[in-house]
Amino acid sequence: MLIKERDCLKEEATANGCSILFSEYKIKRNQVKSRIQTDKKNYYKNILHDQSLNSKNVWKTVHDLLGNVNSKAPRQLRHQNKIINNLKIMAEVLNKIFKDKVRNLRNQTNVQPTINPADRLQQWLRSRQCPLPDFALKQI
Repeated sequence: MLIKERDCLKEEATANGCSILFSEYKIKRNQVKSRIQTDKKNYYKNILHDQSLNSKNVWKTVHDLLGNVNSKAPRQLRHQNKIINNLKIMAEVLNKIFKDKVRNLRNQTNVQPTINPADRLQQWLRSRQCPLPDFALKQI
């Protein structure tokens, strides 16, 4: 209920440009944030004090609380009977496999694109109503 009230206040304040509504929105926003923090604290407190939990579930909760993430990303790849451990080489191999699959699919359909794919992408990006999200490639 608080979140809906907050969202309605923000929408009205933005639409009307009313500073009073915007002040009310900020108060409601802070109330929501405080309530979420309190509820989250109570949730984890109750879970950790639950006597029926086994150690596996307690550690799972602790890792969740600390924000630890188990990455399931592969650390090695078998390609042409060779084990590859280098992440950059793995990325290049997977990229080549992907490109080959796309090339094979295109050859099977015998349909050539009527417009350059890069031009088509640029045209689509220009036609978007909302702004583009921030995007950056991570260095490997």
